[in-house]
Amino acid sequence: MSKEEFKRKALSQIEDDEVIKLLQDAVRIPSHKDLPDQEKEMAEFFASWFDKRGIEVELQRVEGPRQNVIARVRGEGDGSTLMYNSHLDTKPPYNMTIEPYDPVIKDGNLYGRGSVDAKAQLAAFASALLAVKRAKIPLRGDLIFTGVVGEEWDSKGTLYIAKNGPKADMAVVGEPTKLEICIAHKGIVRATITTIGKAAHSSVPHLGINAISKMGKVIRAIEEELPKKLEGKSHPLLGKSTYSLGVINGGVQPSIVPDKCSLTVDLRVLPGIWIEDVKEYFEEILENIKREDPEFKAELSMSSRQPPLDTSESHPIVQALKRSVNEIVGRMPKVTGAPFDTDASILANAGIPSVVCGAGDVRYAHAAVELVPVGEVIAAAKIFTLTAVEICC
Repeated sequence: MSKEEFKRKALSQIEDDEVIKLLQDAVRIPSHKDLPDQEKEMAEFFASWFDKRGIEVELQRVEGPRQNVIARVRGEGDGSTLMYNSHLDTKPPYNMTIEPYDPVIKDGNLYGRGSVDAKAQLAAFASALLAVKRAKIPLRGDLIFTGVVGEEWDSKGTLYIAKNGPKADMAVVGEPTKLEICIAHKGIVRATITTIGKAAHSSVPHLGINAISKMGKVIRAIEEELPKKLEGKSHPLLGKSTYSLGVINGGVQPSIVPDKCSLTVDLRVLPGIWIEDVKEYFEEILENIKREDPEFKAELSMSSRQPPLDTSESHPIVQALKRSVNEIVGRMPKVTGAPFDTDASILANAGIPSVVCGAGDVRYAHAAVELVPVGEVIAAAKIFTLTAVEICC
């Protein structure tokens, strides 16, 4: 049987109602950080779903009650292994104007917290594994589902997989992209600057050194100098690196000259720029201030949330997805860069080339009214089924 015949056989195993029922059942389960066990119930739900359908599955403990779900359709071992990765957690239902856990379908959309971010992607990936399993497609490489914890907050689930496995030759990370293929996104670096002053009574301010005033110099210098340092590089899909002055704290009470003030700057940086580069930018800015003001003292600390992603458009996973989208929806998808960060960059940093693709529009993620088009979820399940057969057979 040819690969095209295998694809048709696998597609015949996709049942639209079954895909949507899986999504509805998942949306009914709260899975966010404000719950005592966070994603535990969601992990157990998917593990049970796979187990009942004869698909090899395990719960991978990350910390405490938090567990990743690892499901696998095994191949013979002499082909490429493909990982489908998306997250079990959602944002809490802050300010939602619909019932968050009642997944009603209206006007072609399914509503509820996590419907688009990212339980639609989990349902589509799981359905693809089931279709391949039911069709008894003779895979050469493994097809792996990883439902991970914590993407919305700390990415601990995918970080655990990057360190401990399972390993794969390539991955698709499920996030809402309107079935476009995202091959690049910026990374997140944060710089925290703390200016050090000297406390004094506010009635004799000349006896102190005002850390807030010193921070004013920092802010002016950042706004004058940082854009020049960031604008030197550009990316065809992402544009330029950007920054935002995110959080500032200083002072104890009005009657005391503040001896400390801290500022955290959030930077979204292009591939090719990382924490060491950003640290140099800020060290130079602070050193210039110190040369002009001998009283100026500041401490700098750096942290990162996600590295950038930059996967080649020529990679086999991109080309396979393009063909699959075209076959199911009748058009070649756009290859894009994303304004948001994803776990794809963590996998890519661990040596697993990755892209981002999924049903729905990111504008509805975390929203007061979260929704996903039902037709796109079904299309995604079929797209991921075709892609799995092409890569793993």
